[in-house]
Amino acid sequence: MRVRGYRIARLRNQKGLGVLDAVVVILVVSILIAVVVPYYQKMIREGREAALKAELVNVRQAVRLFEMLNQRKPKDLQELIRKKLLDPTRQDTFFESRFLNPYAVDEQGRPLDPFGGAYRYDPERGDVQSPTGGYEAW
Repeated sequence: MRVRGYRIARLRNQKGLGVLDAVVVILVVSILIAVVVPYYQKMIREGREAALKAELVNVRQAVRLFEMLNQRKPKDLQELIRKKLLDPTRQDTFFESRFLNPYAVDEQGRPLDPFGGAYRYDPERGDVQSPTGGYEAW
């Protein structure tokens, strides 16, 4: 058989060639998975860390705003979600919003961090922390 001037020799004994192809494909796919999965997990963790930083800032600012407007700290974080805030954005117009609009809440209505744990709140100090190991001091 000739293709563009080159002769392609046919293999006479092709028994086991399919098994060899399958082993090579499995080996290549395994190497790709071994390289890609740790990178993917690292990217997910970095994304959650960035979201945690942003959410901690938002929750802490909501606690401060609540304290400024009500002359007391909220009893719990659920109060920030329940309590409405009148926001004068334009003259003669008020829009209702809440002090805190969390991305996720648990069954009790507590806001969750990006890792799935309910934020810890100290009502005496007004301090908010993540319950996720390694991020408590953020």
